[in-house]
Amino acid sequence: RKVLFSIAMLACRSLVAKAFNPQRGISFTGIALQKSRLTSFDRSLSGAASPLTIVEKDADKKVAILRMNRLPSNALNLSLMLELTEEIRKLEDEGQVRGMILTSDCKNIFSAGLDLLALAGTPEESLRQFWTAHQDLWLTLYGSPLATVAAIQGATPAAGCMLAMACDYRVMANKYSIGLNEAKFGLIAPTWMQQNMVNLVGHRQAERLLTRGELLEATDAQKIGLVDEVVPIEDLMEAANREVLKMISVSDKARAMTKSAMRFDTLDQLRNLRDMDTSWFVQFISQPDIQAALQAYIEAIKTRKQPK
Repeated sequence: RKVLFSIAMLACRSLVAKAFNPQRGISFTGIALQKSRLTSFDRSLSGAASPLTIVEKDADKKVAILRMNRLPSNALNLSLMLELTEEIRKLEDEGQVRGMILTSDCKNIFSAGLDLLALAGTPEESLRQFWTAHQDLWLTLYGSPLATVAAIQGATPAAGCMLAMACDYRVMANKYSIGLNEAKFGLIAPTWMQQNMVNLVGHRQAERLLTRGELLEATDAQKIGLVDEVVPIEDLMEAANREVLKMISVSDKARAMTKSAMRFDTLDQLRNLRDMDTSWFVQFISQPDIQAALQAYIEAIKTRKQPK
C-alpha cells in the first residue's frame, strides 16, 4: 500500500510538458488581435466513415470548434479517444489555428466518461491499449499550446469531467452537473486526474468531492472553481467564443510557455510513470469484484434497453 501510495502521489503531479516535448515540437503563430466572431465556418467531418468528431473553423481559421459526436453519450471508447487526440494534434500542427473550443453534439450530455462496456472481459493487451489512449488524450489536451475552452452543454461525469478540466477555461450550461464520481461505483479516478482537480479547486475541496464521488450542479461547481462561467444554454457558444478570443489576444508564445511552465511538473511525472500507471489500471480493473460490477452494469443497461 505504501508503494502504491507513493506511486499515486508522484503520478498525481503530471500536467504540462507538451509545449516542450522534443518529440513533437511546437510552432507558435504570430501575435494578432482576433476580432472576428465564429459566424462563418469551414466545416468538415474527421472521417466520412466514422464521424466521431466534427471540426469547424472560423473564417480566419484562427479558432476551431472540436465537437464530440459519438452518439448517444460520447462514451470514451478507444476509437473516440484516438480520434480526439489526433484532431487536437492536427490543429496544433496547422500553425494558423490558435484557439479551440471543445464541445459535444450529443443532446444533454458533454461526455459520459469512459466506455465501461469496453472494459468488461477485455484481454490485458487491449486494456493496456485503452489506458494508453486515455493517458495520451489527457496529456495532449492538458498540455496543448492552443488556447482551449470547454463549452459544456450537458452532463459531465467522470472522464467527461476530465476532458473539461483539461481545458484552460470551462463555460457550462446552467442546468447540468459535473464531477469525478468514480467512487460512487467502486472505481478510482487516476491520480493524474485527481491532481488536475486539485489544481483547479484546491486539495481540501478535491479530496471531499473525490472520496464522496460527488457531482455538482453548475452553479455550485462555479463557486469552487471547477467551472469558470455558467450561462443559459442558448448563450453557451457565444460565451465560449468570447473567452477564446480574449485568450488569443495576447502573444501565443508567452501564453503557451507560461501554461507549460505552470503544468510542467505534473505532466512530466505522468510521462515518467506511464507504464506503472497502466499496469496499476490493468491490475485494478481485472480484479474479479470489479469485473463483476462491470458485468452487472452491462446487464442493467441491457435491461433498460429492452422494450416494455
